[in-house]
Amino acid sequence: EFEKLRKRDPKVIVMVAPPVTARDWRDRWRTFKDVAAVRDGRMPAFQDPRLERMGPGAIDAVAGLCALLKPASP
Repeated sequence: EFEKLRKRDPKVIVMVAPPVTARDWRDRWRTFKDVAAVRDGRMPAFQDPRLERMGPGAIDAVAGLCALLKPASP
């Protein structure tokens, strides 16, 4: 799965996790300088427990996620 995502060369990688976990994930990704999101520093963290389960609450969390992604858009 990780390699498949890497091959897609994402422009943004959102770390949907608590700050410490997001930091650890970001550190792992930093080894892949060939990925646009890593190279360009577009790896924001986003924490909203409503996104942990895809239910009605996830819809309410989307506005915050969109606000986070807007400045990161190329």
